[in-house]
Amino acid sequence: MPRHTCSKIIIAFGALFLFWSPPLVEASPTASPRIYGGGNSSATKSIALLIEADNVHNYVLICSGTFLSSTHFLTAKHCVGNNGFKNPSFFIFRSLSKAPIRVISRKGSSTDDIAILKFRPTNVSPVPILLSHSPTIGETVQFYGYGADQFQKNALQKGVKHFLKFGQSQLSAATASILSFVNSPSGGACHGDSGGPMIVLNQSGNPGIVGVASYVEGVDVNHCRSGNISSYVNLQSDSALSFISKYAPEALIN
Repeated sequence: MPRHTCSKIIIAFGALFLFWSPPLVEASPTASPRIYGGGNSSATKSIALLIEADNVHNYVLICSGTFLSSTHFLTAKHCVGNNGFKNPSFFIFRSLSKAPIRVISRKGSSTDDIAILKFRPTNVSPVPILLSHSPTIGETVQFYGYGADQFQKNALQKGVKHFLKFGQSQLSAATASILSFVNSPSGGACHGDSGGPMIVLNQSGNPGIVGVASYVEGVDVNHCRSGNISSYVNLQSDSALSFISKYAPEALIN
């Protein structure tokens, strides 16, 4: 059965920290015991940690997501569906030095596992939706998230300076609705990476989002391991593009 890649834990809400630095697309990742088979990313002005907390902030669910504009954030629909909380609040965390962004509204797609969150105008670095190039099987893709590492520790539990991680793999399947790759030692999605972007470069070498992390399938989806299959919503589908253009009309297109 598919297993969504979000992560629910118990934690003190005031103990959340991120580190800020600007670039988006990194070079090839190097192995590190702090992240699942990828490398540390400095793209926290473009990709952020999404927190869903209950009304007393004792339980939190973490996901990942991408800024589409100064007022809109793209993530997975299953990350913002209340998830058992009676009175959930949503916050977007970027860095230690900046206050979290409070989400003021959310809208989930009726057909795809994607959602748009709206917040008050904030200085961020939006990432464009990639339409000038369609990813193909065998192509290298990069993916980003705040989820668990190979020791099953996520961004909130590791307590390290750098939380955002990235990895790369080769696309193994591409349909009108889903883009997938096989998790490998070069990186794989895990719990907490839901909503994070799949990034591809166009022919001019400019990055754009082509997918949103949705679920993982495999023989051991409860652990971050090679061989699991990570599946992302294909943002080039008509339904995804229609949803984004309606609820994030300021989103950039590449």
